Amino acid sequence: MRDSSAIDQAIIRLPENINSNNSEFGHTVHGNSFIFSSLRADSINDINEEVYSKTYKTKLYTSEIKNGIFEENKKITSLESKKLNAGNGSFSSDGKRFYFSMCSDIGYSYSCKILVANFENGEWSTIDTLNETINEPGKNTTMPFITKISGKEMLFFASDREGTKGGMDIWYSVYDEAKKVFSVAKNAGNKVNSAADEITPYYDNENKVLYFSSEGWPGMGGFDVFK
Repeated sequence: MRDSSAIDQAIIRLPENINSNNSEFGHTVHGNSFIFSSLRADSINDINEEVYSKTYKTKLYTSEIKNGIFEENKKITSLESKKLNAGNGSFSSDGKRFYFSMCSDIGYSYSCKILVANFENGEWSTIDTLNETINEPGKNTTMPFITKISGKEMLFFASDREGTKGGMDIWYSVYDEAKKVFSVAKNAGNKVNSAADEITPYYDNENKVLYFSSEGWPGMGGFDVFK
């Protein structure tokens, strides 16, 4: 599974108006907008990093990219919840639907559902929870990534739903654009999923490659990236 060839590319850290002293993850690019997830407080003491915010939750932020420069980030208030964590966003092929995770957390144990928000003319509107076809009751369903494969829109996601091979698995479901419903979700199978956790699916349309992170396949330790 591992490719031992060297990576002949520079890895550049994004500027401080994206990366804070907290955690940033789960980004996507839509047009000139860089949208990402971050666990950061609205009010924080920079000297000892003491958190003053009463709602220290993961939220979604956006930064406009102009001439290769990332503008100051802004919180997407339309997609935030004071009691829940929001993150891991992915746009539909037409850019009109935005799929993201909304999670509760008890002692760092997260329980998530995938939601979808309408996006048009730069404005966010109706937010819906996907039905039980995707969000199986009582299960953790998160990290959506939506793409088109052979002309069909397909949603990849991570879940510990019934039928999982171990921990979190990568699952997928096809979207019927006429009926506006998703098909019964299918497990990505033994070539992807192991007896441990698989998360963060990403599909590269140009090279027809599925990337994901896994704790189960032989790697460097902890979560490694596989394809």
